[in-house]
Amino acid sequence: MSTAIVRSVSSAAVVSLCMWMAPIQSAHAETASLTCQGTEVVQYNPPLTFVPTSITATVQDSYAPCTGSPATLSSGSTTISDTVVRSCDVLTNSATKPNYTVRWSDGTTSEIYTQNVVVQRPVGEVVRIESGAVVSGRFTGANTLRTVTLLQSDVQACMTTGVSSVGGPVVLQITGPAT
Repeated sequence: MSTAIVRSVSSAAVVSLCMWMAPIQSAHAETASLTCQGTEVVQYNPPLTFVPTSITATVQDSYAPCTGSPATLSSGSTTISDTVVRSCDVLTNSATKPNYTVRWSDGTTSEIYTQNVVVQRPVGEVVRIESGAVVSGRFTGANTLRTVTLLQSDVQACMTTGVSSVGGPVVLQITGPAT
């Protein structure tokens, strides 16, 4: 056998062997078990009174600290703005848009779609519990649970100048395998 053929066969064998020995990278889903605590502030323009009015509600959530998996995410944030009809009697939370985007501390994002909402009104609070799923971005396919507790609006302000903002704690949980 000629030297050129042996070199060619040897080179092909080395390339094949290297390709076979190279680590195989499998596409696997990232599993999330993440809990983020933080605060939510809702601003109303114009301020809420007892008269139902079309207002712009701007919701700003700051999620920190985030604990669990992945441990590389330390915080996140969300801003939602929507025009809704609200009054001090109809304070259910924020905006009515079912989708919102979380911007994570590492620069990635998760778009969350809210599927179910339960609003409870214990004395002095409005508690909104939202279940849903991540529909795009990081953790696509994972389940979400977001719980917001807002202090009831100041009744005196409702009767005079109106309530321009409310706030309280928020907890966002993302669990399950992403697809």
